[in-house]
Amino acid sequence: MKTKRRILNVVAGVMLSFAAVASENSGGGVRGGSGHVVDVNATPYLLDLVTRAVCDWQSGEEILENSPALDEALARISSVDWYFANGLEKEIKALAFCMTGPLYSQPLPLQGGSAVLPPEQNIRQAGIRVGDRAYVDSDIYMSMNAHNRAMFIIHEVLHSYLAMNQFDRALKLRSMVKTLSNVVTGSIRSRSKLHSAMVNNGIEFPTTVGSLDAKRAQVLFLIGDEMEQTAMIFATRQPEALIGLSERDLANLAPWDRNYVTKRGQAYILEQAIRTAIENSFEADLEQLLDGKEYLRLNPAAIALGSFGVLSPEQKVIVLSSESYRRLLGEGFSDVIEAELSSGETLVMASASLASLGANAVTSAVPLLDVTPAKKLPAALQWLPVLMVSLHAEGQLTSVTENAEFYRALGLKSQRAQLAGMSTVIAREKEIAEARLQLVSKALVKTLLDAIAEQTDTETLADIKKLIKFEQF
Repeated sequence: MKTKRRILNVVAGVMLSFAAVASENSGGGVRGGSGHVVDVNATPYLLDLVTRAVCDWQSGEEILENSPALDEALARISSVDWYFANGLEKEIKALAFCMTGPLYSQPLPLQGGSAVLPPEQNIRQAGIRVGDRAYVDSDIYMSMNAHNRAMFIIHEVLHSYLAMNQFDRALKLRSMVKTLSNVVTGSIRSRSKLHSAMVNNGIEFPTTVGSLDAKRAQVLFLIGDEMEQTAMIFATRQPEALIGLSERDLANLAPWDRNYVTKRGQAYILEQAIRTAIENSFEADLEQLLDGKEYLRLNPAAIALGSFGVLSPEQKVIVLSSESYRRLLGEGFSDVIEAELSSGETLVMASASLASLGANAVTSAVPLLDVTPAKKLPAALQWLPVLMVSLHAEGQLTSVTENAEFYRALGLKSQRAQLAGMSTVIAREKEIAEARLQLVSKALVKTLLDAIAEQTDTETLADIKKLIKFEQF
């Protein structure tokens, strides 16, 4: 989405386009000021209440809801380039529109090479774009036909995709609006024709959608908002199929989308989307999320337990009675147990999954000595504290505290066994690596207890600790 790198201080007209530097006062206001009145039939009225020079603010969402023609225009553009259409829609939603009275006419920009415009007296100022806001002469806007209103909004949005120092910027913006109008009316149906216009008009949006067509669902999911992601999760049988972009796919995304997906991580985006869907679902919908879909790696019950504190009593009952929850009791520690060590050229190496049990966020193996003990419970175990508190309340905590997998996981026993079977170049490396595993293990136990303490009172925490066999870690 372009919002994070939005072009500031852009001034836009409908019949012409140009850029001018604008400034806005900043600060927290003043103690004082003044009010003005105007006489209406010899009666003074507060100017604020009778002037047209005020803003009726409308969000981009409202503009879309109230403009079927704009929605249809985006659909027509999407039929040629779905990724660009999606970007335009997100930009509309990111803007705020001040529907107001007549606007001050901005001077025409002096740019060499511009095509001849209509006589200036025939041009009226209908819109001014300043940062994330668009100021609109509502009388002119409402007097336009539906197609012109739709293209007016698209015109304002396109400012986000044109560099301020673009040569002949106004001409190129008008040209791009005209091209998109031809797409909407059906005069242009060729993706190559649209992309040629985008390139020649300096539009800062990739024309690599052809390489993404096969991954359309994944792209739209990863860059979608909560509502879009929730709808896509419910619509698919396999939520994990909504992620899986390769490095090449990511390279074909717009820079702002690529940075967002890369920084957050595809798995994290999916888990957060499932979490949001769970928190906002009840009864049949929640049951469908937990047991009605196919998951290969994720367990939705584990995700639900991470949100247990905000779930309703009814939601909690559904989670704790689900098949996913029962499966979690048997398989929940596998991610920790299966995290691997390997023998490097000189040092013992920890896989990315093992390093993530500490305070490290990496995508490839690192020396075990570089794995920093965690200060908060790692993602692979965030379901556990809520589960233990819930089971204690039901008198069933021994299903965890008597579970050998619990101690095998937090004690990093699998990793210690791997280490014991290794041959290291430096003999003392094994001793040092064992000490590091002990530090990471102790940190896991401590962060678990800290997380339990956040979930309950001191007395309950003490009761839970009595049931844990610390000597078995």
